[in-house]
Amino acid sequence: QRRPLAEMVVRTTQSKRASPLLPEIALLRRDICSLSRECRGSREVQEAFDAASSHEIREAFAQRFHGHVVAAAKNQHATHVLQKFIRVLPAESVQFIVDELMESEDSLIVVACNRHGSRIVQQLLTKCKAPQVSGLTEVLMRHALKLSCHCF
Repeated sequence: QRRPLAEMVVRTTQSKRASPLLPEIALLRRDICSLSRECRGSREVQEAFDAASSHEIREAFAQRFHGHVVAAAKNQHATHVLQKFIRVLPAESVQFIVDELMESEDSLIVVACNRHGSRIVQQLLTKCKAPQVSGLTEVLMRHALKLSCHCF
């Protein structure tokens, strides 16, 4: 069963009379970062992301997480939204996630040692091309001893 957020996207984009971008614009006005931090809200955001009518709308969803990547990566529910972005969007579109993790070495290490954040780092290393994550890998290698002894 679809959640209300996804249902609104599907219903309006399937309607021939309504503007196809109207519900998606309304969705983007909501605080999807806060919504993503809750179990139900995370699922709603993911379903709405899947139901979005275009690649541009999906990228706009992801852009709403600018400035919130580190907190979202460490949250047990919001991390699933970030993982969805990484899986679905092209590598170039998730560069902002890499950039925000690289703003501070300490933040990157905290995220890499976090149960939920470690998945974000792993998916970025898998998805992105080497030049895109070279700075990230350098930091991880400098802290290899600490990271290798950590459970995540």
